[in-house]
Amino acid sequence: MTLGLDIMGTVLQVSTIGCSLIAAQLLTRKTTERWGYLLMFISLPVYAALEAYYAEWVFFCLNPIYVWLYYKALVEHWRK
Repeated sequence: MTLGLDIMGTVLQVSTIGCSLIAAQLLTRKTTERWGYLLMFISLPVYAALEAYYAEWVFFCLNPIYVWLYYKALVEHWRK
């Protein structure tokens, strides 16, 4: 009997949820917000993989915009 579990999709979804929750927590504090931007920037390939896996092409095409926005935020928040 097969439960019909989509292991790859589940792993990608859990990874993106985990990254989002941790980044949201980091972004809520002034002292840790730059780590939140760093985590989101680094985790963008996971989001892109999830979007490609489920053929969500509209969201997948938005990834260059997210890269640019998180890069700008990262540069701004890592300056001392």
